[in-house]
Amino acid sequence: MPGGMDPFALVDAMRQALERRDADRLAALLHPQVELHLYSQPGVIAGREAAHAWYRQAFESRTIFEGEAAPEQGEDGSLIARGRVRWYDDGVLRDWPGQWRITFRDDLIASVTAERDTDREPG
Repeated sequence: MPGGMDPFALVDAMRQALERRDADRLAALLHPQVELHLYSQPGVIAGREAAHAWYRQAFESRTIFEGEAAPEQGEDGSLIARGRVRWYDDGVLRDWPGQWRITFRDDLIASVTAERDTDREPG
């Protein structure tokens, strides 16, 4: 981990921004070249500005956009967060077990990658 950065505090700040639906605060935590691979969006969201725009639109248009996850230290310096994610999209409420690998660069979040947790099935 980069010196001085507490990755658990950074991920907690991200969680708080998600809960508050605060796209500005969330974007401030992301590296300018962040890459997001999310369950709720096909394809990659690349770059802080694209992530900011995507979260702003998601927070405004989705009546439900929530989740909970507990982070653990990964072997490669990343954090692995396991939990659930719920969102309302295309007239359907989606509720999935989730696993996200979060990486860091320059004391910011460099990537979030939604991974399939093979021990859990979608709900």
